[in-house]
Amino acid sequence: MTDLLSRMDFPALFPRVAVGRLTSGIIQPKTLANLDSLGLGPSKRWRVGRSIFYERDSFIEWFASRVKVPESKTIRGGKPAPQSRSAEVLGYLTDGFGVG
Repeated sequence: MTDLLSRMDFPALFPRVAVGRLTSGIIQPKTLANLDSLGLGPSKRWRVGRSIFYERDSFIEWFASRVKVPESKTIRGGKPAPQSRSAEVLGYLTDGFGVG
């Protein structure tokens, strides 16, 4: 998973407001702000004025630790259950990078 994330186009340093776009909406800036306030966000971050910036490698390591690969589930009758939004995005990211 870390290999996949390291191939994503994260700049070396990026602002919190860009997190939603960079993660295809999986993590939103407000969610990350809440996690930071609890001490659960990426370890390397800086404040410049009123903005928070993250270091790429630290963010990718933190993000990879939070990602769980979804298991396929079935519903009655053995039909596959519909995918969650996060499973769709994860599938899109892996397909887009030729992984899987």
